[in-house]
Amino acid sequence: MKKRILMCMIASAMVCGSLVSCGKTEDSDVAPKVSSTTTAPAGETQPEATTSTTTAAGENTEAEPATTATPTDAEPTTAENTAAPANVSSDSLGHLTDAVSILNNLNTIDMIGGGSGIQVDSSTTQTVGSMVYAKVTDYRFSCLDDVKNYINDNICGTLIQRYIGIYDGEGADFKEFNGELYYIQTALGSGFSFDSDPVITDVTDTSFTITVTFADYGADSTMVIKAVNDGGKWKASSFKINNQIENTH
Repeated sequence: MKKRILMCMIASAMVCGSLVSCGKTEDSDVAPKVSSTTTAPAGETQPEATTSTTTAAGENTEAEPATTATPTDAEPTTAENTAAPANVSSDSLGHLTDAVSILNNLNTIDMIGGGSGIQVDSSTTQTVGSMVYAKVTDYRFSCLDDVKNYINDNICGTLIQRYIGIYDGEGADFKEFNGELYYIQTALGSGFSFDSDPVITDVTDTSFTITVTFADYGADSTMVIKAVNDGGKWKASSFKINNQIENTH
């Protein structure tokens, strides 16, 4: 009986040893798989992501100077485009002030020739035939020489002949009576209502041309004025309106 019990105990021990051995083998097989699965991706993936991110940032950093350089390269082109018209028209632009002065003077003289633009005392008059003259109170003129000098200081050339009747001749607009200056009291259509900026062409050292429009009885007419340097001053020497005969209006 004791032998049977002993044999059963030995057999039982052998079976348990075999089961424990089987359990260890399964555990050791699983552990390496889990360990290798966890370690391998973590070790390989993180460096790759870091390298990729760093490279991308580097590429962006290098691209920024290229973007900044584009406008910088374009700026000289813009400056050249702006400078070109100024260089082409510099001579013309230099005479804009002269042109404005010439137009103002020509307009004033034409108004005087038409019987307007002069301050007078209409209560003090002189009559010659059918013409009535009023005493001049305008600060610019006190005698015929003042009128003559004013005309010759502001126009020249063939325009002098157009406007000489303002101070010279039997029917002159200005006359002296007893040493005092009088001005005719007949108003005619006169003056030029310029309504465009002057365009300057044909520039030389001693002359240039002004083209401008003015309101002419409800329509625009084009005036082309020849300007010359006369004694150091720029003056109108002649003009044409709508390509008509010189100095006619």
